[in-house]
Amino acid sequence: MGSKKTNIKFYDEDYLAGILKMERRAFHRKIKPIIMKDFQMEIKKLKCDNPDIGLDSNHILHLGNPSHTIIVSTGISIFDYLELK
Repeated sequence: MGSKKTNIKFYDEDYLAGILKMERRAFHRKIKPIIMKDFQMEIKKLKCDNPDIGLDSNHILHLGNPSHTIIVSTGISIFDYLELK
């Protein structure tokens, strides 16, 4: 949705958990499943079951297949998930 592929960086769960100021385990068990549920249609476009999570410079979540050849924007900031901590 407006972000170019080159502006998106994919991160591991340690980094993403750090942004939300939570432990990696909490991110993996609590936040990632919600992201996966929220964007089921987008994940189908990726043709994979466990997408990588990327962020652009505005902290908008992007989901990518393992090779990052297919990337979809969620249009939602990672900080929108802070209230779920």
